[in-house]
Amino acid sequence: MNHNHKNAAALGLFDGLHLGHTEVLKSALQSGADRCLVFTFSDLTPLPKFAGIAHKSILPETQKIALLRDMGFDEVVSVDFGEIAGLTGEEFILQILKERLSADHISVGYNFRFGSDGKNAAYLKQRGGELGITVKTIPAVSALGQPVSSTAIRACIKKGDIFRANKMLGYELYYQLPVTEGMKLARTMGVPTINQNLPDGIVCPRYGVYGGYTEIYGQTYKSLTNIGVKPTVTRSDTAVLIETHIIGFDEEIYGEHVKVTLTEFMRPEEKFASIAQLKARIHADVKIRNNKSMEC
Repeated sequence: MNHNHKNAAALGLFDGLHLGHTEVLKSALQSGADRCLVFTFSDLTPLPKFAGIAHKSILPETQKIALLRDMGFDEVVSVDFGEIAGLTGEEFILQILKERLSADHISVGYNFRFGSDGKNAAYLKQRGGELGITVKTIPAVSALGQPVSSTAIRACIKKGDIFRANKMLGYELYYQLPVTEGMKLARTMGVPTINQNLPDGIVCPRYGVYGGYTEIYGQTYKSLTNIGVKPTVTRSDTAVLIETHIIGFDEEIYGEHVKVTLTEFMRPEEKFASIAQLKARIHADVKIRNNKSMEC
């Protein structure tokens, strides 16, 4: 880092980049510093608060970093928590904030904790002041009458409440993943789809059909997405698949990273008695989606 410039840093896991995270990030960006960066963690080593639980991220790390760069940050420092897990709070401040980041301004959430001895934001503010580092602590943010948190958003995604999840995120949940080759059964039913595999470590939405839209080659199309294991035509142990019918688009785009956005939960995934019943239901779903606005 260049010590001749003022550096601002936002600290946090930023899992999902929800409304609360956005306030922390905006604080760093609006600090007046010459350079703004984010110090965050990769998906490799779970943080202590996730010890003993099967933690799932809201977004793939690649999407998180892309969103951070889109916000205007000059650098995203994403480290494996295992690399710094042994540092005390004092060592973290001196070795990471002071030496590695050369931070003059720090923005954190109200519940930020750091160091093997569990120091909090109040300690960071006190010690930072002694070292010439300005520390801004951002209070909790609410949406739809409840505090915004990654835990609450994950719970909404798991139960299919995509409307509430999106309100707390501050944007519409999306997956920008490579298109893989599938069985091509949907094409024989007149509803060609693109297939994308939900990455390991990402929270899985409730199995079902979602309305939304898809962006391809700079164009935006209404779309219908099924997330699940396609119980009518595959085994129950099949990996979770994101299968999307893009209304008005029918091209082979294998390998392309396509952005599929979810805006509403339409119905649970079902196992139909026959392919004919499945086909009829899909065509009915497409008709319902096509009659709605892009935002629904």
